[in-house]
Amino acid sequence: MKNLKGQLRLVWLVPPLIAVLLVGGAAQAATASDPYPETRKVLEELVIAGQSAVRHYRQSARQARNENLPYIADLFKAMGVSQLVMLRNFKRLLSELDKPVSTCALTRFHRATTRQNLMTAIQNEIRETDELYPQALERIRDEGHTAAKVSLRQAIQAQALHRRDMRDIQRGARHFYGLLKREVQRRATTYYICQHSGAMLLNALPAVCPVRGASTASYRALHRISLNNNHSACQPGAATTRPL
Repeated sequence: MKNLKGQLRLVWLVPPLIAVLLVGGAAQAATASDPYPETRKVLEELVIAGQSAVRHYRQSARQARNENLPYIADLFKAMGVSQLVMLRNFKRLLSELDKPVSTCALTRFHRATTRQNLMTAIQNEIRETDELYPQALERIRDEGHTAAKVSLRQAIQAQALHRRDMRDIQRGARHFYGLLKREVQRRATTYYICQHSGAMLLNALPAVCPVRGASTASYRALHRISLNNNHSACQPGAATTRPL
């Protein structure tokens, strides 16, 4: 009788044990087939954010030209091109992970003045530098995807290059917009953007890139770059409201 009870207990225990083993095996198989799940997720989020940012910079540049502020329009374009290079890097990494980038969620932007667009752009530039990219780097750290970590570190360094200038413009746009507008509009600025990292330098190029530690041969003057290319285009998909 005792042996029968023991056998019955075993019968009841076998299915749960099999289920546990199957689930565990499936999880191990999934991990083996996809060692970078968080990296994929982070890159997808960065692509969506980057596509929305580029779209906002395009609209802002057009609005600035409509307000007869061509040099501020150049600033928007330069920020957009810098973002476009980073977006291209993130999309390439996703493609290398065999993750198709076929849809995106675009932020809906209401038409705004150049002053409002400037405030929005700078707030998001600072947020990217201080929060978005550092947090993304921390999220993928344990998965060990070297190329993704390098790309994010370069994005952080590229953004940090002009962070102080962004803060100064932010204060000016908030309190002394008339003065800021006259100051920006009284002189032309030549922008150079690195085609590898997205780093943006003003008026002159040093011998060595401050982000990559390599030659600045990869930098292009703004007037030689188009902000309209397929890297920022979205395939048909549902648009939603997201932060930049």
